[in-house]
Amino acid sequence: MRKKEEIIKDQNIENSEQAIFYQTIKAYSESKKLPKETIIDIFKLEIQKVINKTFDPDAMIEIIYDDQNKIAKLLNIKGQAISDETVDMILKEGDNSEIQKFIYAKISDLPTKDKLKYKDGSEIVIEFFFNDLPFKSKAAILNGVKIEIKNAEHTRVNSLFQDKIGQNFIAEINTAMKFGYDVELFYDGEQFRAFLPKNKINKSKKINPGSKVEVTLEKINLEKSTFSLEVSMIDPNEVRKALTEEIYEIENNDIEIVKIERDAGNRTKVAVRPNPTKEFNFDIIGSIFGEGAKRILAASQRVSESLDVIRYSDNKKEFIKNAISPIKPVDVLITKNLEKAFIIVKDEDVTKAIGKGGINVELASRITNINLEVVGITKADEKKLPYNKKYLETMVKHSNYEKPLFKKTQPKSIRRANAAKFLDSFELEKALSNLNDDLAALISQDEQNKVEIKPKTILNKQPKTPIDNEPNLKDIDNIFEEVNNSLEHEINNKYDFIDNLNEMFDPEFVAGDEEFENYNEVEEKPTNNRNDNESTKKEKTIIKEYKKIKDFKVDNDLANYGLDGDIDLSEFDEDEWN
Repeated sequence: MRKKEEIIKDQNIENSEQAIFYQTIKAYSESKKLPKETIIDIFKLEIQKVINKTFDPDAMIEIIYDDQNKIAKLLNIKGQAISDETVDMILKEGDNSEIQKFIYAKISDLPTKDKLKYKDGSEIVIEFFFNDLPFKSKAAILNGVKIEIKNAEHTRVNSLFQDKIGQNFIAEINTAMKFGYDVELFYDGEQFRAFLPKNKINKSKKINPGSKVEVTLEKINLEKSTFSLEVSMIDPNEVRKALTEEIYEIENNDIEIVKIERDAGNRTKVAVRPNPTKEFNFDIIGSIFGEGAKRILAASQRVSESLDVIRYSDNKKEFIKNAISPIKPVDVLITKNLEKAFIIVKDEDVTKAIGKGGINVELASRITNINLEVVGITKADEKKLPYNKKYLETMVKHSNYEKPLFKKTQPKSIRRANAAKFLDSFELEKALSNLNDDLAALISQDEQNKVEIKPKTILNKQPKTPIDNEPNLKDIDNIFEEVNNSLEHEINNKYDFIDNLNEMFDPEFVAGDEEFENYNEVEEKPTNNRNDNESTKKEKTIIKEYKKIKDFKVDNDLANYGLDGDIDLSEFDEDEWN
C-alpha cells in the first residue's frame, strides 16, 4: 500500500514539473511575442550546452511540448543504462552522492518489461526534470536562455522596423533614467520598449511618466543592448515641412534649403540660397519673412521655436558671418587647416554672439561644419589675433543703431498723415475727390492739346505755345537726367581715394602659432568727410524726388520692417504666439 502511494506521489510531482515547464515556455512566448518553437529551441540548446560541457559531451537533449495535455517533457535521447556494480564504481570514483539522473539510468530501476532490453552501457532515452540539474547548472542555463531570448527579440524587432526608420509613432513615457526615458512604442496593436535620449527631447513639450508623445524612430540598435529601438521627439523634417508649406518660393523650388541645424523647442538655424538653375530678381530673405514677418512667424509657431534664416555662401568666411546672426562680427579668422575659426566681435556683443547656454555659436558651428570660437576685440588684441581693424573702424563710424524687426509705430487703424490732422474724415474725402477731378481735367486738357496740334499744323498755323508755368514732361526728364549724370560724376570722383585705404594698414601681422586662410570678399567703403555725407544726403533727396515724378515705384516695405538683413527671432516668447 505504501509503495502504491509513493508511486502516485511521484507521478503527481512528475506531472507538476512537466506542467510548470509547459507554462514557462508558454509565458515566454506570449510576453516576448516570439513563436513557441523559438522558445523551445532556445531551452533545448542552452540545456544541452551546459550538460555537454559539464557532464556528458555525448548527451543530446529533446523537448516534447504537448499542447493537448499541457505538459512539456525533457529527454536525453543518448543516455546510458548501467548496472548496480557500475553505479557503485561511479559513486566511488566521483564526488557525487548519487548518479546524474539526466545521464544514467539504473537497469534495476527500469520496468520489468524493459530490464531485459538493456545491458550495462547500452544507449537509452532518459526523461528528467529541470530540477534534477545542479543549482549552478540551472543558473547558467537560465542566464543563457534570457540572453538568447533577448537576441531573438532584437531579430524580430529588426525585421519589423528596419524599413520604418524616420516614421512617426505614438509612445508612452514609462520611467525616467539617467540619460533619457524608457518608453513604450505602439505599433500594430503591440508595444515595444524604446529609449528616448534626453538630448532628443523637444524642450517645448512637458513629459511625465504616463504621458503620451509623438516620436520619430531614429535607429535600431543591432548590438545587444537593453533597448532595440531608439526614438526622438525631434522630427528632422518638421522645420523643412513647415517652411515649405508656409513659403511659396521654397515650395516651388525658387529658394533652396541647404542645411538645417536644430535645438528642438528652442532655436533652429536654416541656411538658404536661391536656386542656381532659376532666374529671379527678388531678395530671398525678404521673401521668406514676408510682410511684417508673417510667413516666418507662422512657420516658427508651427515648430514652437525661433527660426534663424541665414544666407548660404560658398565663401566660408561669409557663411560664418551670416551664421552668427544676429551679431555682425568685426572679422572672421579661419585657420589654414579649416578646423577652427575665430569670430571677432565687439566686447559688448560677446554674450549675444554666444547665445543663451552657448546655443547660438553651437548651431552656427554645426551649420558651417567648423569649430567656432567667439572672441571680443580686447581678448583678440591680447592674443594678438591678426583681425582686420579696418572693419572695426568702419563699424564705429557707422551708426550703432540696429534696425528692429518691426517699427514701433501706432497701429495702422489710428495712424494719420500730417495733413489729415487738420481735416475731419468728410473734409479729407472731399479734398481727395477735388484732387482727383483736377488731375482728370489736367490729363484731358493735355490730350486735347495733342489732338489740336495736328490740324493747325496742316493750316500752316503755329501751335499754341505751352504756358510758362506748366512744365513739359520731357523738359523735366532732361533736367533731372543732367542732374543725375552730374551727381554720378561727382560721387565717383569723391570716392577715388577709397581704393588706397588698404595702404594705410599694415597687412603683416604674426599672432602665436596660428596660420589663417585668406578669403576674398566685398567690403563696405567708409567715408570720413562729414560734408560729403551731408552732400550725399541732399543728392539722394533730389534723386528720390526725380523718381517720384517719373512714377518710379520702390517697395520699401521690407526695409521698413528691418528685413534687409539676417533676422533673429530669439526675442519672441512662444507664449505670445498662442
